[in-house]
Amino acid sequence: MSKRSVGLLVGIVVLVALHLMYSSASHKDLLKGACFTTGSMIMSSGEVLNVLIRLQSHGNQIHDFEKINYDSQKFSFELVNNFFGSARFMTSPVGGNELLRSMSVRDRDVAFNYAYLSSYASQLTFYKLDLNPDTPCFYIKELERVLCLGSERSRDISLR
Repeated sequence: MSKRSVGLLVGIVVLVALHLMYSSASHKDLLKGACFTTGSMIMSSGEVLNVLIRLQSHGNQIHDFEKINYDSQKFSFELVNNFFGSARFMTSPVGGNELLRSMSVRDRDVAFNYAYLSSYASQLTFYKLDLNPDTPCFYIKELERVLCLGSERSRDISLR
């Protein structure tokens, strides 16, 4: 066997090993079941709005329900790929655009984020943040949003 054949064989083995490692790492679920978060959104004007978010994972899809004050919106994200806790999704809008039509969302950046989420096939990149091992946290690049989720629904979801 020539040196060239050995080099080619070694290259093929390395590529197969890398593919297997990528495949096993990319098939881990980003989220499992239902995850929740509640909090406040501070607008550029200083106005504070109450926020409730629920993400529900179903295989390669995540369904997102968001409520800001009294207006709500549903979104659906389909997994394109993931690797070591980070993932890329494409949006598939569902429901109406209540948040975009409401008076609650007067902030330009918030309106942009919800218009982006409501558009078909917008890409979302979730980067896993290792802030707390019990709480999955992500930075969503396209929305410039940090999202930390828990498995339990907040006891206090009252809205002002």
